[in-house]
Amino acid sequence: MKTTFQSSSPPKVGKNLSIKLLFMLLMFVFQINEISAQKATVQLQKITGKIVSSQDNQPVPGASILVKGTTAGSTANALGEFSIEAGSNATLLITSVGYSSQEVKVAGRLKINITLVENISSLDEVVVVGYGSQKTRYLSGSQTNIGESEIKRTVNTSLDQALQGRAANVYVASNSGKPGGASSVYIRGVSSINGNTQPMYVIDGVQIVPPNNTESDGQSNILASLNPDDIESMNVLTGPSAQSIYGSKASNGVIVVTTKKGKAGDTRINFTSMYNFQTLPNQLPVMNLREYAIYSNAWADVSGYGRQAEFADPSILGEGTNWQTALFKTAAMKKQQLSLSGGNDKTTYYLSVELLNQEGLAPNSGFDRKSLRLNVENKLRSYLKVGTNLSLSGTNENLSIGDDQIISTAIQQSPATPLKNGDGSWGGPQNVTPNTPSYVFVTNPVALAYTNSNVYKRISTFGAIYADLTFLKDFVFHAEFNGTYGNDTRAIFNPSYQFGVNNITIGATNPVTSSRRIAGNSYYWSTNQRLNYSKRFQKHDINVTVGHESQYGFSENLSGSVTGFTSNNIPELSAGTKSTAITDSYRDASSQESYFTRLGYIFDDKYIVQATYRADASSNFGPNNRWGFFPSVSAAWIVSRESFMKSVSSIDEMKLRVEMGSTGNQYYGKPIYAALNAIPTQTGQGFLAANFANPDLKWESTQSYNIGFDLHAFKNRVQIVFDAYLRKTSNLITELPLPAYAGTTGTGAIAAPVVNLGDLENKGLGISVNTVPIEGKSTGSLTWKSGFNISFDRNKLLKLNTERAFASRKPWFTDVISRSDIGQPLWQFYAYKYAGIFQNYQELVNSPIPKDIPRSETGVWVGDVKFVDVDGDGVIDSPDRTIIGNPWPKFTFGINNSFSYRNFDLTIFMQGTYGNQIFNQLKLNNSGFTNLIRGAYKEVINFARPSSFDETAQLLNPGTSVPRVGNTPNGNNRATDKFIEDGSYLRAKNITLTYNLPKAILKKYLPINGLRLTAGVQNAFTITKYTGYDPEVGNAANVPGFDNGRYPSSRMYTFSLSADF
Repeated sequence: MKTTFQSSSPPKVGKNLSIKLLFMLLMFVFQINEISAQKATVQLQKITGKIVSSQDNQPVPGASILVKGTTAGSTANALGEFSIEAGSNATLLITSVGYSSQEVKVAGRLKINITLVENISSLDEVVVVGYGSQKTRYLSGSQTNIGESEIKRTVNTSLDQALQGRAANVYVASNSGKPGGASSVYIRGVSSINGNTQPMYVIDGVQIVPPNNTESDGQSNILASLNPDDIESMNVLTGPSAQSIYGSKASNGVIVVTTKKGKAGDTRINFTSMYNFQTLPNQLPVMNLREYAIYSNAWADVSGYGRQAEFADPSILGEGTNWQTALFKTAAMKKQQLSLSGGNDKTTYYLSVELLNQEGLAPNSGFDRKSLRLNVENKLRSYLKVGTNLSLSGTNENLSIGDDQIISTAIQQSPATPLKNGDGSWGGPQNVTPNTPSYVFVTNPVALAYTNSNVYKRISTFGAIYADLTFLKDFVFHAEFNGTYGNDTRAIFNPSYQFGVNNITIGATNPVTSSRRIAGNSYYWSTNQRLNYSKRFQKHDINVTVGHESQYGFSENLSGSVTGFTSNNIPELSAGTKSTAITDSYRDASSQESYFTRLGYIFDDKYIVQATYRADASSNFGPNNRWGFFPSVSAAWIVSRESFMKSVSSIDEMKLRVEMGSTGNQYYGKPIYAALNAIPTQTGQGFLAANFANPDLKWESTQSYNIGFDLHAFKNRVQIVFDAYLRKTSNLITELPLPAYAGTTGTGAIAAPVVNLGDLENKGLGISVNTVPIEGKSTGSLTWKSGFNISFDRNKLLKLNTERAFASRKPWFTDVISRSDIGQPLWQFYAYKYAGIFQNYQELVNSPIPKDIPRSETGVWVGDVKFVDVDGDGVIDSPDRTIIGNPWPKFTFGINNSFSYRNFDLTIFMQGTYGNQIFNQLKLNNSGFTNLIRGAYKEVINFARPSSFDETAQLLNPGTSVPRVGNTPNGNNRATDKFIEDGSYLRAKNITLTYNLPKAILKKYLPINGLRLTAGVQNAFTITKYTGYDPEVGNAANVPGFDNGRYPSSRMYTFSLSADF
């Protein structure tokens, strides 16, 4: 029986399929024959060579070499060397992670050396995180990486200076422009009102928390002991997920510093020599001798002291002494550094030696550092790696400028005082009349700077040893011991002197020679052990870390002082009168025990979750609150890896992030105990409690929330990072306000206890944008890279012990109070409000004045300062003080541009702030009131001149802002908002041009691999409305925004030579 299928389409499919299969078979056979023919005709040859990096001429181990169009390939060894077989006309394709791929034609050569150009995508960068490392692509927390190239764009004597303007939500303000001066660093606001507000620095595992640095501290912080040129990267941990792994020390942020390490290959030798000269950017407008004579005569007429005969005709006088010119000089800064690095596939090393000497703009100020660093890592076995990081440094600082207030003193000095007398001795002020008050502080500031001695020396050691043991393929056990040791000495010697003849004014005469010595030792050690498990299977990535850490710190100090020297030539304490000797000493110790864990999970390379948990126990707290617990959780979604984003070719990667966590802050004064003060008694030495103890003191705790996104687009030519945060700090540690009758003031007083009694809030957002507007298509073509970051940070005090309570501080040099009110930003300026100068008698009669003071020549009169009656009670008194300004900027920003063309590199870095205010105490002291016979600002010459002292009185020079001369009970010297100034500025922080000598020339004439010549200027110009030396005033006396004669930042011209061997 015959079966028939009636269908037209199936036979066609079968026929077509058969034809296709037959065609593919024939083509396969043809290709095999063609390849065989090629093999028969192409003769392979062995090609060898070496692959190096264009940046440093160092080997690129692991680079892949492939014969294009074939499957033949090879890999470079630890020295960058390779060998491969290929035809004489073949093309080699070379690739390596972090470098642009390159095609090289063989062209019959048997030896080919290849130079790869770096092209690291920020997504593939491996960055350091707390107790580990991670690819940027998989970060779920907020952090910013600052690389070596960015650090080198500015001249830095301390690593904290390199942070300025580099990262969003990191506000850096220099407290002083003096050599080695410290900076105040605020990461996402201020997290404490009385505790430490500075971030923790983790330097190769060593944890350092500097104190709150202020301009008046008289010495730099420990960060100045480190050579910034030894740093490879700084990772600023800003988000709670990144910070919480450090627990109780992380509320102010964490900066993880990684120093340079060697790479396998030939030994690389680098020598860098740098010379800078520093100048004062500007001078303040002070009176010359002619102007001063007019002012002095007017003062004499009012006070009745009588005019100086020398000032009878001011028009014939010269300029007089310009004390700013006399005090400030062009100063040099010199630095030499030699580094060696290299190794093989088993051992790598980095060794550097640095010599730095920076003179100050003012005499007898300067900073000197000698440092040595050695980093070694050795792979003992395939499963065991050991290493060490060691830094040794010695610093020497001359500090007399800051401690003696010489800069502010120079502004106040009379231009009539000579710098030196005709016989070469130091000049000095004279008592201009027999009635001149002896409290007038006039001196010779230059002589004072050279006469007094204040030298601070420090020897510092930072070090760590560690081992990594890999077992069961996916487990790594890390053990580490690290620590610091410091020895500090300070020698202060103030010899007796007299500047000028028959001078009794304070400052110009010192009848008693004194000497003081301070010596201290401190050390810190930490040991941590952690186990890491990392595994990838199918679409799952798991990373788990568990660890333990112990820390211990100890410090001791001994000091002695003596007076009564018979000679100014021997500063030793033994040369003084023993009966005047005063000695003191202290010691302190603290410890901490910690356990921590981190769990990370990634699914399908696009869904990321991470959680951390840390428990800290500190000796700074009593048994009831010794332990603090700090959890965090974060998540990220790489949206660009979803299928619905495949059609958006312009976006390389887009990631959304969210995180929350808690951190802590300790109080290091140990107020859980009652300290004892030694006091003399009738029966001998006794002790008295210095404070009330509080064994129930708790940790300050900060709860943080963060959302953000990362965008990389147009083949990584545009990168945008956005973060918004909210931080709430509770259990603020501060001294309990108690009334005087509680026994907290007076003789035998016991200080109030330190308690937890408030909350504060920080919130803000940060944006960073990095672009490549012009990307060079070949070596030497023009490349332009730009970067911009802007930060908006706000802080607010939420709660104290009562609704009307406030926190306040008062710097020693001013009547302005730094005050923190509930619902307001921290440390705002609190003082009187200025309403002008009384213009006529009628205005005086209709205005409130101080209580019980008559409207008269000896009371309040035309030409005196008019104050705002804030409370409206018709009297000017202390309740009329109010908030007059805010020291915190509305936003901060940094702008960076770099250009490369042929052998030239140009970088321009700018940074600034907007919206912050400064209280110009220096201007108040020298133009706000006129009741001393001394130098002052030029504007003082236009002091108010009333026409008479009756009811017809009016100003002869209406519109002046300077009150009349003379002491008046009106309080013309009160601090007011008149001296609040806009501190906003835009500064060209650094402009640098570098020329790289062509390698062909070097190879022909010099035995070196690279030579770079650099010229630049730091602090090139500043655009600001601020009338002081420098709008970047930082902290003074532990409060922000005051300028009392801050040591100004210098303009620095830089020339350097760097050679690679």
